[in-house]
Amino acid sequence: MTDDVIDYQKFLTNLGGSEEVAKAILHDFLLGMPDIDKKIATLLESLDVSETAKFAHKIRGTTSNFCAAGAISCAKKVSEHAAKGQQEQMRDALIALKSELDHFGLWILNNVR
Repeated sequence: MTDDVIDYQKFLTNLGGSEEVAKAILHDFLLGMPDIDKKIATLLESLDVSETAKFAHKIRGTTSNFCAAGAISCAKKVSEHAAKGQQEQMRDALIALKSELDHFGLWILNNVR
């Protein structure tokens, strides 16, 4: 499984090579996507920089575990704009993050059985 969405081999190596564990973790993330989508929608409505920074930190950590470079980059941008209080740029970065996470979710659906 190779793609630009996730470095699956690195992710698998970080897990000690267990395909079963990797698949279970990816499926768990997919199951949590509706909650992530709701949180992003709430943040886009409120533009609360403090809550957005916390969320971006959490997502950056999670996507780092998956070796998902695009999502990591988007979460970093959200964090940076939140830290500077740049609500408009933060909103745009949140939209980009949602798109990247949606892409990641589709990757899981298409590649993990």
